[in-house]
Amino acid sequence: MVRQQRSGTRSNASKPALCLFLLVLSGCAASLSRLPEVAPVSTPADLLRIVSSRSDSLHELEVHARIDMRVDGVKQNGVVVCFHRSPDALKIEMKVLFSSVLSALARGDSLALYLARTNHYMEGPSEDVLRTVTGVDLTPYGVREAILGLVKLSPLSLPRIGEYVTHRDSLVVEIIEPLWTRRLRFDPRTAVLLEERVYSPEGMLISRRILSEYRLQNGIAMPRRMEIVQGGNRIRIQVISRKVNSGVPEHRFQLKVPGDVIRLE
Repeated sequence: MVRQQRSGTRSNASKPALCLFLLVLSGCAASLSRLPEVAPVSTPADLLRIVSSRSDSLHELEVHARIDMRVDGVKQNGVVVCFHRSPDALKIEMKVLFSSVLSALARGDSLALYLARTNHYMEGPSEDVLRTVTGVDLTPYGVREAILGLVKLSPLSLPRIGEYVTHRDSLVVEIIEPLWTRRLRFDPRTAVLLEERVYSPEGMLISRRILSEYRLQNGIAMPRRMEIVQGGNRIRIQVISRKVNSGVPEHRFQLKVPGDVIRLE
C-alpha cells in the first residue's frame, strides 16, 4: 500500500522557537544533501535492494566513538573502539578515564565479554550477553547493525512487509515479525535510515533507534550519531573517526582474558 502525503503551508512568523527548529532542520538537510541520491524508490523491493547492497560492500570497519549510557538510572560515559570484519567478526573495547572496563568479541551469533573492573567473563548468544550488561535489548536491530549503524534488512524481508508508505519527506516500511513489528523511516532521496521503532504485538512502543549525521566514506553512507532508547535506558554513540574498508589487522580480533577470571553463567 502506497500513499502520498502533502504538507500544508505555514506562517512565516519570526518566533525564536520556530527559528531554532528551522536552523536544526536545515542542518540535517544539508548533511543529507551531501549524500548521493538514489533512483526513485517506488516499491519496497527497490528499498530493500538499495539498503542491503550497502552492507554487502562493507568488508572491514574501524570506529572510534564516544558513548553515553544510562542504565537503571546510572550514567556512564566513555570511549569505544570497534573493529568489524565481514561477515560476522566484531571486537568492542570500552574505556572510561583511560581505563579498560569492557572487551568483547563476537563471531557469528556468539559473544565473549570480559569486564576488567570486576574480572568477570561471560559467553553466550550476543543479544543475551549485551542485554545483561547494558540493560538494552538489541535483538530487533541485530547486534552488529545496532553498534555499527547499519540496517537489518535484505530482500528476504519482503514477505514480512505489512505496509509501505511514501511521504514527501520520508519512506516508511513496516516489517512484521513474530515477536515485534519494526517501523523504519528512510530519507526518500538517499534511502538512509533516519529512525526505527519497535512495537510489541499489542502495539506498544518498546524500543526506538535514531540515526543522524550521515557521512559518505569509501562510497558507503554511514551515520556518525546513533541513539537507542528503551524505557528508561539509553545508549548514545557519537563517532569520532571511522575507517571503512581500509584493512583491520588480525590481532585486533583477539580477546585477552587473565587466567584467574571469574566466569559467570
